[in-house]
Amino acid sequence: MFVLQQFALRCGKAEHGILIQDLIKIHAKDGRVMIFCPTKRDCEELSARHFGKEARCLHGDISQNVRSSVMQVCTLGRLHRINYVS
Repeated sequence: MFVLQQFALRCGKAEHGILIQDLIKIHAKDGRVMIFCPTKRDCEELSARHFGKEARCLHGDISQNVRSSVMQVCTLGRLHRINYVS
């Protein structure tokens, strides 16, 4: 069963990554998380700086082939974090 939890917390930009990592540790039972970022740049920086190979970005500049690949890997449980620009 899939349960959706949404969190909105105010913090400075410097604290984003640490706060998100703490929320994942506390609330994500299987570790799979989708994080929505306001910009493509935020999405890419958050992935690279705080999650490395454990995360992937999805946004309008990503090709459909890459998007499909990211979603497939996540569905199979081999990827735990997706940063997504809304």
